[in-house]
Amino acid sequence: MSKKKHSFDPDIAEKVGVIAAVIYEYIRYWVERNRKKGVNEQDGDCWMFCSVKGFREHFSYLTKHQIEYALEKLEADGFIKTGCYNKRSFDRTTWFTISENSEIDLPKIGKPFPNIPSAFPKIGEPIPIK
Repeated sequence: MSKKKHSFDPDIAEKVGVIAAVIYEYIRYWVERNRKKGVNEQDGDCWMFCSVKGFREHFSYLTKHQIEYALEKLEADGFIKTGCYNKRSFDRTTWFTISENSEIDLPKIGKPFPNIPSAFPKIGEPIPIK
C-alpha cells in the first residue's frame, strides 16, 4: 500500500472538480516548495514542471485523459498558468504556476471545521463515578 496522501481544497473542488483540485494541490505544494528554495523562478513567478507521464506516476489511479482534462480545466478557469522554460528545444515538459487571479475568491487559511456544534451538547453535570 502506498504511503502517499493526496488532499484537496473543497472550495476548489466545487469549481473545477475533485480530480483537478487534487492536481492543483500538488502543483501548489511544489510551487511553494520551489519558492522557499529559490529555484525555478521565471518571469516574476515561481514554477514547477512535470510531464503528463510524471503526473501519471504520482497519480497512478488517474488516467492520462483525466490528468490532461484536469490541467486544461485548471488553466481555463484561471487557477494555474503554464509555460515552457526548458533548456532544450525538444523538451516539451510543461511548467506550471499558481495564478494570482483576483477573480478566484478562495480563503487563504481557514479553520478545518468552522462553526460545527459539538456532537455532545453540554446539558448538565456529569454523573459522578463512585
